Amino acid sequence: MDEFFEYENQLAPPSLSLDGSFRSGDKAMLVSILETLTPPEAGSFSNKADGIVFDGAGLVHSVKPSDTMKTFDEYVNHLV
Repeated sequence: MDEFFEYENQLAPPSLSLDGSFRSGDKAMLVSILETLTPPEAGSFSNKADGIVFDGAGLVHSVKPSDTMKTFDEYVNHLV
C-alpha cells in the first residue's frame, strides 16, 4: 500500500487539473486579482536597485560565435 501512494495516480497534479484535464486560464486575469489583494501604497517604491539580474540565455545568444571558435572554452575566452 505504501508503494501505491508513492506515485501520482493522475496524469496532471490536482493543482493543475480539474476532473483529469488541465485547467485553462488567462494569466492576465490574475493581475486584477493580485492587485485587489495587495494594493500599492503611495511612495512605497524607491528608485534604488539592490541588484542586477542577468538573463544567461540572452547573454549567450548576444555574442555570435565566429568560425574560429570551435569549443566552448574558445567561446568563453572570446567573451572575457
